Amino acid sequence: RTLPIALSIIFFIEIKYRELLKLFIIFIAGALVYLSAERLAFAYYLITLIFFIILTYQKKNSYKIILLISFIFFSLYLIKPSSYERIILHTIKQSKTTNFFGFSYRHELHFLTALNLFNDSKLIGHGLKSFRFLCENENYAPVKKIINDNSNFSPINGVIKILNFEGKRKIFLILDTNIYSNYKDDFNILIKDLNGKTLLNLNDKEYLFNNSPGKTKINEGIYYYDFSAPLIKFDIKNNQLVSKGDYLGYSYEFLNGCNTHPHNIYLEFLSELGIFGFLLLVMGFGALQIFFSPTVLFESINQFVNEKLNIFFEIFTWVGSGWTYGAVCLLVLIFNRKYFWLFVSSFAATSLVAQTIKYFLPNVARPVEFFSQQKIAINFPIGAEELHWNSFPSGHTISAFSMFLLLSLLSKNKIVVLLCFVSAVLVALSRVYLTAHFVRDIYWGMILGTEITSLMCFGCLKIK
Repeated sequence: RTLPIALSIIFFIEIKYRELLKLFIIFIAGALVYLSAERLAFAYYLITLIFFIILTYQKKNSYKIILLISFIFFSLYLIKPSSYERIILHTIKQSKTTNFFGFSYRHELHFLTALNLFNDSKLIGHGLKSFRFLCENENYAPVKKIINDNSNFSPINGVIKILNFEGKRKIFLILDTNIYSNYKDDFNILIKDLNGKTLLNLNDKEYLFNNSPGKTKINEGIYYYDFSAPLIKFDIKNNQLVSKGDYLGYSYEFLNGCNTHPHNIYLEFLSELGIFGFLLLVMGFGALQIFFSPTVLFESINQFVNEKLNIFFEIFTWVGSGWTYGAVCLLVLIFNRKYFWLFVSSFAATSLVAQTIKYFLPNVARPVEFFSQQKIAINFPIGAEELHWNSFPSGHTISAFSMFLLLSLLSKNKIVVLLCFVSAVLVALSRVYLTAHFVRDIYWGMILGTEITSLMCFGCLKIK
């Protein structure tokens, strides 16, 4: 995260061998990020690297830098291939199973663990980095949910044939009673018959026993089970009669919802620092408004107004409109109805709060009106809508932070979460840039949008 700052400092100072120093810092940063195998840091690094090449090198020289960096990363791959597996292969594998509009079950367990930690110590939390140490505690881990969600039941009336029940490995068959009576004296004959009738496209019993994890339906009367997991328990016996729907046991590839962090910045702050720590974070940005007047903060942004940025921020201010939020709600209705009412209720609640405040505070001047009364000239973006009143709070900011918070909560992909946060911030900044609001207005828009939507999420979780 500090790499862009270091490069910026070098760019503005006159020193000998400045170009070599920039390349040296980029290569060292890249090597450290790769060896650490931190995927989010690697994404930050790539973004910084792309902008660095585009902004500082001509096209004819860019390919040289790209080739040099590629050679260095290839060398690092030879040194530590495990980093490549985590950063690239693991990311590709996750992307294939990620539904953008749905929770990952594994990450839902992280969320519930963090929520249990927060409920245990709401005011001050459990301390920095405490999630990774406490998430295995039975008081916080959602073990009951894991067991309930991963329980297995007999799909037919039949007999259990246990093949391997050693340690954490459980392998067994459930056979229809008629099939069991025909082959109970010699199981090998069953395998041969299945192969002969092409009901089982397997070469031998050994392949069957080692390469079909989980539950496999061989045909209507034969079900094969192969489980190997740290959290596993099956209370069954060999040759035991079972009826359809009888409980067999449970198995899950992880012991609990434990990890180094809950993969959600809001829940991480609440579980580790509590309400007190979360408020300190919120107040940190609010302190800017104590030490700097609204006009100073506004003018610090207004000085950058130009034609190219006008188009950029016009696009992002449109992203924060109610029309966009409504369109997202329709997309959720189409692709995942499960979360439709959460989106609609959050949209309605944030809109209602924003418009109610504006109704009771109609005479709060916007920047155009405020500076006009003070007879101070400001840079007004060409094409921007000229607004004068109802400045507080920023409705676009409330909508943006509400909408992007929901989208980030519904994704386990860190890049998507980062893009959601950046997009919400850019919507907020666009309102100041286009002279529609002061920083004070977008600050409270951020808080209201986030807090109201968080309450709606917790409310829906309680109902669920």
